[in-house]
Amino acid sequence: MGTRFPRTSSDVTAHVAVPSLATAARIAGATADATAAAELAHQFPPGAGTCPGSASVVLVRDSSFPDALASQYLASFLGTGTLLTPTGHLSSVTETALRDEGIARVYIVGGSLAVSTTVAGAIGSLSAYRCGGTVARGTTVQVTRIAGRTAYATAQAVAAFVGPGFVGRVDMGGAYGGVNPAGGTGAFNATAGTGSPAPATGTLRTAIVVTGASFQDAESASVISYAEHLPIVLTDPVSLSPQAAATITALGIRQVVVMGGPLAVSDAVVTQLEDLGVSVVRVAGTDYTGTAVEAADFELSTSGLGWTAGSGFVVARGNGYADGLAGALVAAGAGAVHVHGPEPLLLTETPVSVGPSLRGFLAEAGSGGSRGGHAVATLTVLGGRLAVTTAAVRTMLNALGS
Repeated sequence: MGTRFPRTSSDVTAHVAVPSLATAARIAGATADATAAAELAHQFPPGAGTCPGSASVVLVRDSSFPDALASQYLASFLGTGTLLTPTGHLSSVTETALRDEGIARVYIVGGSLAVSTTVAGAIGSLSAYRCGGTVARGTTVQVTRIAGRTAYATAQAVAAFVGPGFVGRVDMGGAYGGVNPAGGTGAFNATAGTGSPAPATGTLRTAIVVTGASFQDAESASVISYAEHLPIVLTDPVSLSPQAAATITALGIRQVVVMGGPLAVSDAVVTQLEDLGVSVVRVAGTDYTGTAVEAADFELSTSGLGWTAGSGFVVARGNGYADGLAGALVAAGAGAVHVHGPEPLLLTETPVSVGPSLRGFLAEAGSGGSRGGHAVATLTVLGGRLAVTTAAVRTMLNALGS
C-alpha cells in the first residue's frame, strides 16, 4: 500500500472570502490524481460511511484527455466518480482511495496504451475493502476495461456498455429559436454555427456531441452528462465520425446538444446529424470560456434545462483537463454528502486569467441577472493554486459581488 490519503475533505478544502460576501471553497490535492481522489471523497466521504453504493469507480489516465471525455456518462450510470492514474503504474493516492472508498470493481476507460496492463494487474491483485478501508471483503478488486482502438471508438464502447436504457430524455424546445447577430441559430449560440432551425417537440432521448480534438467543451458539458444521463459522443470536427453515427442510431437518439462553434463541430456535422433524423441545438460561445458560459445559461434557463436547485457554480481551469473532467460529480451534487441540484461547471481561461466571458457572467449571476434568475454567491473551485490562483478566485468573487 502507498501512503494513506486523508479520510476527510477538510485537508483539501479551503474557504476564501472577500468584502463582497461572496465565498469560495477549493477542493484540491497535491497532484491531479490527488485532486480526483479529493473530489470523490468530497461527495462520498469514507469516514462517514457514505462510499459509492455500487462499490465501483471509473479510472482513466492522468496524462491525456481523450478517454476521459466520455467517462462521466459511465460514472453517472455507476453512481460514482472518476479516479486518475499514470499509464505505467498505479499512483499511491489512487490505490489508497480505492481502499478507503470500499471499491470492489474498477472500470478502466481506455486501452492498454492509456492504462497499462501493469496497472490493471496491480489493481486486480489488491484486496477489496468495505467502505472506510478497514474491513476486508475477502475478495480482490475486479477490473473491467472498456476501450476501442481510437478515442471515438472508446466513446462508442462506453455508450454501448451503458446501453440505451439509461439515456436521459429532456424537453428543450425553447433552446432552438432565434438567429444571433453572427447568423448562427439557437438561443444559446453566440457563433455563426448552425443548429436545427425549428424546435423539436416533446421530451426526447438526447445525447451530447463534442469534438474529440480538444477537451474543454466536453468538460463544461460533463455535468449535463452526469446529471441528465446524456451520453457524450465524440466526433471529428469536420465530418461526423462513423462511431458517433453508430452510437446515435444504436441508442435511439432523437435530439442532440452540439457543444462549441463551427470550428469545434462543423455545420457539416450538424447536417449529417439531421440526416439521421436528429434535431440539433448548438450551445456555443466565441471561445471555450464563452461556451461554458452559454452552457450555464442553457442549464439555468427555462428555455433550456431549467435547473433551479443549485446554490452556486463550480469552476475549473480551462487550459488543463484533469480537475474538471473528474469533478463532474461535484457539480452534479452526487452522493449522500454535499447533495444539491446540479450546478454549472465553468472554465477559466488559464490559472491566472478568468477571461471576460466568465467575469461578465459572474457579475450578472451575482445580482440574479443570469438567464435562470438565480442570485449566486458561492463558488467551488476544483484544483489547487497552480490550477486556479488565489488572485483568479478573488477576481471571480469580486465579479459575483459587484
